[in-house]
Amino acid sequence: MLDSNSFEKLFTQGSVWLADKATADTEVWDSSIPIQKKNPASISISPEINSLLAHGGLKKAAFHEFFSRDKDFQVPLGILSVLTIRALCALKQLSGNYLFWIGKECWPSPHYLRSLSRSATLFDHCLFIDPEDEKQGLWAIEAALRSSSTVAVIAKLKRLSFVSSRRLALAAEKGNSIGLFVRDFKESKLPSAATTRWLIEPSASQISFNPRFQLRLLRQKGGPLPHINCILEILKDGTTISPFTLSDVVSGSCEEKATQPEQTRLSA
Repeated sequence: MLDSNSFEKLFTQGSVWLADKATADTEVWDSSIPIQKKNPASISISPEINSLLAHGGLKKAAFHEFFSRDKDFQVPLGILSVLTIRALCALKQLSGNYLFWIGKECWPSPHYLRSLSRSATLFDHCLFIDPEDEKQGLWAIEAALRSSSTVAVIAKLKRLSFVSSRRLALAAEKGNSIGLFVRDFKESKLPSAATTRWLIEPSASQISFNPRFQLRLLRQKGGPLPHINCILEILKDGTTISPFTLSDVVSGSCEEKATQPEQTRLSA
C-alpha cells in the first residue's frame, strides 16, 4: 500500500492527479507484447542493447539518467514512456502497483499512453504529481521510489547534488523501484549515483515517419563501459523498438530494415 501520510499533503493540495478509471472492470493487457519473464530484475531496451549492459537491461532498485539538449524534453520522454509501460506489463500482480509521473513537464498525453497499451485499466495504475517547487518535487520523487507499490518514477531533475542523488539511489533500492529521469545535457558532467547515464537526441529519417532517437551510453556502474551508440525507432504500433547502428544509418541499410515486417520488440 502507498504511504497515505506521505502523499496526503499533495492530494489535499490538488497536486496529485489519479487518472479516471476505465469502464472495464478487468485488467486486460496487450498480449501481443512478448514477455520473457515476470518481475524481472531489469527493464529491457532491446536484446542487442541488453546484452551489452552489466545488468542485462536497465537495472531495477536503481535510477537512470537520460540527458537531452531538447528544452522541453519530449525526445527522451517518448522512449521512457514506452519503457515504463513495459515495466508495468512485466509484473505478476498489477493490483496496487503504480507508475509515477512527477512534474507537469514530464506528463505524457493520455492519447500517447493509450497508444502504448490496449489495457482497459492502464490509467488506474498511473499517478500524475504536480509539485509546487523543486524541493517538493525531490521529496515526492524520493517518497515514490521508496514505496513498495511503485513500479517506476519518471521525472525531470534539476541541479541535483551528489548527496541528493545518493538518497534517491537508496530509496529506489529500498522500494525495489526504478527511476527514469531526464536532465539537461549541461549537467552531464556533474557527479551522480545513477546506475546508467545516457544521451538521447532526435534523429531524422528521409524515408520513415516513425519517431527516431539516437541513444548513446555515457556511463554505467557495475561493469566496463561498452560502446553503445545507436538509432532507435518506435514503429507505428507504439510497442516495437527497432535498433540500428550508426554505420547502418550511414550506409542506408537501416532504411531497408525499417520496412521489413519482423522487428526487434521490447521484452521484459
